[in-house]
Amino acid sequence: MRASSLFRAFIFLLFTCNSVSYLFAQMGDDAVFLQGCFIEVAISDCGAYGTSESPPDGPYGDYHEIDWNGLGFVADHEKDGWDVATGAGEPDFCGDYFSPGSPEEGWAIQIGSEIWENHYIGCYGYGGFFGGPDIDGDVTEYIEGLGYKQGVWEGNLEDGDYNLAITQKTTFPNGALFFLTGVEICNNGDTDIDDLYYMRNVDPDQDLDHCGSFGTTNEIIYNPPTDDTALVSAIGDACGCYLGIGAIDERARVSFGNFFISPATPEGGWMGDAGEGYSDEGSTWCDCAIQISFQLDIAAGECETIYFAHVLDPSDLQEALEATLTGGFVGVAADGTQIDTSGIVEKCELDTLTLEILNAEEYEWTWTPSFGLSVDTGAVVLAFPDTTTTYIVHGLSECGELLDTITIIVHNVQGNANA
Repeated sequence: MRASSLFRAFIFLLFTCNSVSYLFAQMGDDAVFLQGCFIEVAISDCGAYGTSESPPDGPYGDYHEIDWNGLGFVADHEKDGWDVATGAGEPDFCGDYFSPGSPEEGWAIQIGSEIWENHYIGCYGYGGFFGGPDIDGDVTEYIEGLGYKQGVWEGNLEDGDYNLAITQKTTFPNGALFFLTGVEICNNGDTDIDDLYYMRNVDPDQDLDHCGSFGTTNEIIYNPPTDDTALVSAIGDACGCYLGIGAIDERARVSFGNFFISPATPEGGWMGDAGEGYSDEGSTWCDCAIQISFQLDIAAGECETIYFAHVLDPSDLQEALEATLTGGFVGVAADGTQIDTSGIVEKCELDTLTLEILNAEEYEWTWTPSFGLSVDTGAVVLAFPDTTTTYIVHGLSECGELLDTITIIVHNVQGNANA
C-alpha cells in the first residue's frame, strides 16, 4: 500500500481494507470509487462526483449504487447498517445525492468573462450537452491511506493566455460522514491572475430514491465576510436527509438557486447575485442547487489550494468544517502544528506539549508508555517527559486499527542561564 505523505509509521494491525487487490480495484476505466464505513463516492474522469460506470467490489463489500444513473454519493447516515431504517418514513440510507433524475453536479472556473465547466454525469462543458468537458483531465490515483481514502483527479486548462494545472483530491477518514475536496490550482502562465472564481455545484436529490421527492429546503447558515465560515445546507422534504457544503475560509461564499451552473456564472455565485438566480442569504424550498464559490488571486508561477467539505449528516458537521483547515488527513499535532513525516518533535525539559490526534474522532486512542503523559487515553494528551521518549499511539474503531510512533527529543538546559 502507498503510505500517507503525512504519516511516517502508521501500521495496519487489523484493517479489513488492507488488501493490495482493493487498492487497484477501486480505479475503474474512467472513474475512481471511494468506500468508507458509512459513505461512498464516485469520481468521474472530469472530476464530477458521479459516474454511470459500475463500481467494483469495495473494501467493505458491495457499493450501494442506485438503479438510476449510477453512483454519485450515498451515506449510512445513522451509522447503523446500510439496510436498517430507524423508524417510519426513515430511509435505509441517504442518497443518492446526485445521480437520480437529471443529475447535475460539477464545477467551473471563471477568469474575466471566460468560463470553463465540467459537469453532469456525462461530463459536459459550459452551456449544456454539447461536446466533452471544457477542462481535460483524468482520475489518476486511488490511495488507501492510514485511516483515510483518497481519489485524485488531475487536469489542465490551456486556453489563450491561461495555463492552469488543476489537481483535485477527494478525501475522507474511514469512519466519517463527510468527504473533503482539496483543489490546487497552479498558474503556469507568465501573467498574474486576479479574480479567478472557482465554483462547485450540486442539485441534491437525496430523498428521491427512498422517499420519492426531489424537493429540498436550502438555507444559508453562514457566509463571509460576516462569518469566518461558509455553510449552506439542503434538507430533503420527504425523509429529511441532510447535505451541507462548507468551508472555514474567508475566500469562500455559499449560495442556493439555479440548477446547472450555467447560464449563470461562478462570479455571480460568489457575489450572491439574485439577478443570476443565486441567493446568498435566507432559505427556500425548491428542486434547485446549492453551491460554494471561491475568489482567488494566483501569481504567475504560484499555486493556491482550497478545501471544502460535503457533509452528509449534521453529527459530523463540526469535524468536517475543521478538516477544511487541515486538509482532512489523520495526523498528530504538537501545540497545534502537525508533526512532519519524521515523527519527531523537540522540546526543552521543563516544557509541556499538547499532543492531539487530528481528523479521527471515531477512534479510541491509547498512548504507551504512560511516562511523562497527563493521561494515557484520548485524542488529546499533555506530554512532559524529562528524557527523550518514543510514544506509540494506538487507535481502534469499527473501521480498523492504527498505530503511530512519536518521538519527543528533550533538550537539557540546566546550567544555561538564558534558557
